[in-house]
Order: sequence, then structure tokens, then C-alpha cells
Amino acid sequence: MKKKLSKFLILILILVLVLSNVNIAFANSASLSISGGGSYTKGSSVTITGNYSSSNIGSAIIYVDYDSSILEFVSCSGGVGSAAAGRCRIAVSGTGMEGFNKFAVSINFTAKATGTSNVTFTTDIIDYSGTPMDCSVKSTTVKVTNPEPTVSSNANLSSLYVSAGSLSPAFSASRTSYTVYV
Repeated sequence: MKKKLSKFLILILILVLVLSNVNIAFANSASLSISGGGSYTKGSSVTITGNYSSSNIGSAIIYVDYDSSILEFVSCSGGVGSAAAGRCRIAVSGTGMEGFNKFAVSINFTAKATGTSNVTFTTDIIDYSGTPMDCSVKSTTVKVTNPEPTVSSNANLSSLYVSAGSLSPAFSASRTSYTVYV
């Protein structure tokens, strides 16, 4: 009878767990703001910075996704990072006996081709006791354009030659009318 009762209670417990809407609640959350998006010219340096804040942050792994056909990874700061195939991974951890309240990570790129790239930060973050923290995914946009061509205001000829005959009067950069004698 005890076995049947314990099996019945286990079955009821399983049904309650399966049928209930169990949500994972985060004990704390971290806020993220991103700076550095906008328009850049091809060949220029682009720096995107993510600023995080909360209380008692223990560590974080930040994934920064970008279009590697438009942006070329150069370096990152604020943690230990590496990049490959359009994704940069940066690890940040606190030191000492307590967590920290804010940190920033920066990713440096070269704008290598024209086009538009979203730069998206996804963060796995925990507090100092190891409890997961909520942190929203955030993005910014980088638009890369060709540099404006340099145009001279001087449209004067530097020289003028004829293959047969002679030019009259003699060449002058400011003159616009000549006669050729053959």
C-alpha cells in the first residue's frame, strides 16, 4: 500500500510540474547601453562600446555579432577576447571578495567595405554568488560609405601640344582660345 501511495504521489508531483507554467526568474538584472554606431567612411576606425551596470556583478561573457564582410575585427578591451567569423567573445570577471557594479567593453573594427552592419551584444552574466542575471540583447547599426572624392577648384590645363604645326599665341594656363598653323 505504501508503494502504491508513493508512486501515486510521485505521479501527481510530475503532473503538477509538467502542467504548471514554470518560469525561471532572475534574481537581478544588468543594464546595457551601447555607443559608437553611426556612419563611417571605408578605411576608418570604428569603436563600439557596451556599458554594463548592476549590483554585485560576478562575471560575464559577451558575444558581439557583426557582418565580417563590412567590419574587420582589430581588437577589444575591458576583458579577454577573441574573434572569428563575425563573432567576438569577451570574458569579464570580478576579483576580490565582492562583485563589481559596472564595467565596459570596447570592440575596435576597421570599416573594410561599404554597406550596413548590425552590431549585436548578447550577454551571459552572473552575480558574485553565481546566480544568473537578466540582460537584454542590444544592437547598434554601422553604415560604411565610400569617402568623398577630393575635387580641385583649379580646372586649368597644365600644357597643350599639337602634333603638326604651331600654336598661336604661345600656351598659357589661363588662355582658352588658340589658332593652329599647319
